[in-house]
Formats: sequence, C-alpha cells, structure tokens
Amino acid sequence: MEGIERNLQRILRGEAAQESQEFCDFTLREQNEATAAKGIITPSAPSEFHPVLKKNVCYIVMAVLINDSGEVLMMQEAKSSCAGQWYLPAGRMEPQESIQVAAKREVKEETGLDFEPTTLLMVESAGGAWFRFILTGEILGGKLKTPADANSESLQAKWVKELSELSLRAGDILPVIEKAREWHTHASIGSQKVNWHPCLLPTPKSHSRLLLRIACLVRKKSTNRVHLLVSEKTEAHIPTCEINPIRSIHSTLKKYMTEIFGADLPPHRPHGILSVEYDGRDVDRGDGLCLTLLVSIRCPLENAPLIDKYSWMELSEQTGLLLLGRLDKNMSVPLNVVRGIMACGDVIAQVMVEKCHAKNINWGRTERFAILGTFLVVPMIRTWYLTLDRFIVGGRQVSIALRKMVCDQGLFAPFFLVVFLATVEVLKPTRMTSNHESALSSQWLAIKRKLEEEYFDVIKVNWLLWPSVQLGNFYLVPLQYRILVVQVVALFWNTYLAWKANN
Repeated sequence: MEGIERNLQRILRGEAAQESQEFCDFTLREQNEATAAKGIITPSAPSEFHPVLKKNVCYIVMAVLINDSGEVLMMQEAKSSCAGQWYLPAGRMEPQESIQVAAKREVKEETGLDFEPTTLLMVESAGGAWFRFILTGEILGGKLKTPADANSESLQAKWVKELSELSLRAGDILPVIEKAREWHTHASIGSQKVNWHPCLLPTPKSHSRLLLRIACLVRKKSTNRVHLLVSEKTEAHIPTCEINPIRSIHSTLKKYMTEIFGADLPPHRPHGILSVEYDGRDVDRGDGLCLTLLVSIRCPLENAPLIDKYSWMELSEQTGLLLLGRLDKNMSVPLNVVRGIMACGDVIAQVMVEKCHAKNINWGRTERFAILGTFLVVPMIRTWYLTLDRFIVGGRQVSIALRKMVCDQGLFAPFFLVVFLATVEVLKPTRMTSNHESALSSQWLAIKRKLEEEYFDVIKVNWLLWPSVQLGNFYLVPLQYRILVVQVVALFWNTYLAWKANN
C-alpha cells in the first residue's frame, strides 16, 4: 500500500505513476458486456479499440499566450472555409509528437514565434476520442508573422488587446482566453502561483488504451482522516478504467462509479485533472493516454460502501492534506466535457414539458442528444452557413439575406430534419434479439413510423419560427456569430425537438 501513496504523491507533482503494468479495471469489453446483460443494445465501441491518431482519435493542441501588456497572440486563418477570421494558434497533433512539441510547432507555423510551454490550462473532450489540450507558456523569440509571410498555415499574426476588434472564427476561445488572463495576472511566489494548481505539463508515458484513472477520496467520520479508493483486482493500485471513445468522459465515469459502488451511488463530484500521461513515440503501443481525475465523495466513508475488489486506504496526514488542498477552485486543471446546447434542451424537455422529477432524468437520452449536437448538428449547420456565404454573393444586403433564408428553409431544413429524426431513432436503445435481420427491419419500421407521425408537425413549427430568425440572422449578424444566435433560439427549439423526438 505504500507504493500506492508514493504514486499518488508523484501524480500530485504532475509526474507519471510508476506501475508494474498498464492497469485497467473496467475495459470496453466489460462495459459492453454489462450493457448487454441488461438486455439493451446501444451503439457501442469495439471491445478491442486501439487508439491511432488520424484514424480513430483526434488530439488538438491550442496555445494561449499573453504578453506583459495583457495582449493575446492571435493568428489570421488562411483556410478557405474561414479565411480572414482570427483564432488562437491551434491544430491537430501529428503521429509520434508529444503534446508540448505539437503546441510549439503550431505556434511557430502560425505566428512565427518560438515559445516554451509552462502549464496546461484546460483539457477539453467531446466524446471519448476527441481531446483538446490548451497550454500557455513564455515567448522565447522568433519573428512575428506579417502579411508578407502569409502561407497555407496562416495569413498573419498579431498581439491583440481588444478581441472585439476582430472577426473571430468561433467564440469557443473566449472562456479559454479569460482563464489564461486569470493565470497570468494571479500572484506568484517564485514560479508557483498562489491558490492555483502547480505548473502541469503532460508526462511522457505511453499507453495502449484511452484510460481514466480515478483519484477518489473520502473522509472517515470517526477519525476525520482522508482515505483513497484502491482497486485490488490484480495487485493494489489506483482504480483505472477504459474511456469509451463514443461516449462522454462523464458517462464513462458514471458507469465506472456504478461498477465500484453499485446502483446506489454516493454523492460525488469530479474536480479536475491531476496528471496527463501521453507519449506517441512508441508506435507499437499506439496513441493511448491516461488522465488522472480527482473525485471527491461528498458523504462520510461509513456511508459509501464498496463492491468486492475495491477498498478504502487511509492516507498519511501529510498526503491527505495535500489531496484535500487540490479540491479548491483552480487547484486542478479543468476538464471541460463538451456536451452542447442540445443536451440542455433535452433536460428542459424532460423536466418542464414531460414533468419528470430531477432524480428521474434519463441521462442516457440526454447524452445521446449531446452526441448528436457535437457530431451531427453543429458540423452540419456550420458547413451549411459557410456554403451559403461562399455561393450567395452579389446584390443588396437585404436581397442576399432573403436568398439565404429561402435556401436555408426551403432546401436545408427539410433535409436536415429527416436526418435528425432518423438519427435519434437509430440511437435509441433497443431490446436484444437473436435475429439480426428482424432487428434491422424493426428499426427501419420505427424510423418510418417516426417520420410519418412527427415530420410534418416538426417542419410546420420550424417554418413558423425559423424564417424570421434566419432572415435577421443573415442580414444583421456577422458570420462568426450566426451559430451563436442560432444556439440561443435553439435552446427553446431543441426543447421542442427533444420532446417530439422522444414522445
């Protein structure tokens, strides 16, 4: 057990855990079997998922660099889909790159400057196979890119004080920049920020899977001492499970916690990332990673019984205090799980329209809507707006806006709603059957019935709401903000869609 506490101390320092093997207590195979045992079929990841960059996983790096004047380093996009718009230096990682090397490469290519990463600011995840690692650091040198240096990577770069002066590619960078400003303006003692997590960079350790390690703590009421959750499935270690690449990390966490505690989960809270382990240089092991997530149980140990093969280990007083100190705000790297406004609409539909008690919310249904929003709705709408802007040009502004609205509501909306309603039906859990052809036939009949019963009602409501919204959107709102306008109105629209799609 002493080895577990030493590993926890390494993790708290941002170092890689030293373990005799790659532990995984709850594999994708076991997750799929647990789901199948309930007689439910849902879209599942292959049991032997082997993460490979540019094939089935995507890692993005982003750099938020702020100078002594409080200006942010921004670059102007060269890609045809967003040419002329501004964004933070960012891009996809290449095979066999470390996270730090990829970030330095992107900053050099897009801004002309050299920088040294100092810490992770945030980790974002959409599904379990898309991750964005956001770093900050210090400029070491280089030459700021000017329009004369424009190439396929970017048109130029500059330090910007007021972001409102720029046409942004997307608004998702605004909270990221705010977090970076907080970091850079926070008081320091030496190189360490006061009341902030230590500088944390990914540690070079290769993994063959996508893994989530749970540093789960609880207090024992009788002694007030801190205890750590330990797995004893093989040799004792900090519990680790495989991340489902088609589910959110929160979904994976909940399923794993249910495996550990049973259906009656104790109240708990995920706080943030304590360590990131990744090394893509080992080609044979693939592009797996391991995130260590800090989780606190919000009831006494005596009220959090465990299922077999897990136990609570009492920590030394010093380590316990260190771990408790990391529960505070900004004391761990935020893990931002992108769920989207469609999930909000579904929750509102369940609580406000269907009168479902908060304790009985169908989170599986909400997660399906979040996946739909992330991987279907937002990409389709954004691509469509870019297409409209590219091909509908010339004439008075009112004429352009009117033509765009007619195309949007006459061509795109009818097609999109068919795809949306059919996809919702496909993603619904279905009862298991031994006859594969019968299952497919039943699903096709369900899709057909759903379209016959709901499609014309949905398209009529769509035409009552969206033409006026889109006419104003195309006429008054700059391109980069159009999807934000749509999402505000869509909070109410998605509530209706969620109700109709699941009625």
